[in-house]
Amino acid sequence: LEVAILNDHGQPVVPGEVGYFAISAYDPGLFLGYYKDPERTTALIQEGWFRTGDLAYQDGEGYFFIAGRADDCFKSRGIFISPAEIENALQRHPAVIEAADRPEPDSEIGNRICAVVVLGEGHEPSDRLAESIREEMRRHIAPFKVPHAIEFARSLPKSPGGKILRSELTKEKSVL
Repeated sequence: LEVAILNDHGQPVVPGEVGYFAISAYDPGLFLGYYKDPERTTALIQEGWFRTGDLAYQDGEGYFFIAGRADDCFKSRGIFISPAEIENALQRHPAVIEAADRPEPDSEIGNRICAVVVLGEGHEPSDRLAESIREEMRRHIAPFKVPHAIEFARSLPKSPGGKILRSELTKEKSVL
């Protein structure tokens, strides 16, 4: 099975850089295309590679790591941002019981990182708490991944299966 991590132009990226996870379209185990949907097949199979919809990176030893789904990830300062990594860091703070992040368009850096958090019982939203959350995050993730803004919500929008609907976070802010 031949796989690669590709940039926006279909070129391989260097180890450690996040890109699109792709499987060789010439692999005999890969499907031939989407049933009765040649447009979708053409959109996902380009220049001999099937783009899986995942963002990934490869470490120096050759191991692959999935960073997240391409439709959930976004760029800030030209760097792919994986919501899962940020959300895991947000939830390390004892006041946070649930969290999600979303892009907020910014003309200078592409997107600002905005976190939406649900607080546990006994915790009240405040600027001081938001800064405390950011400080905790700086101990666990790169500084450029720490959210520019933190919003507090009573709940997060979810699908019937319990998955956070990030697209709904973007459409309507559920801020206290």
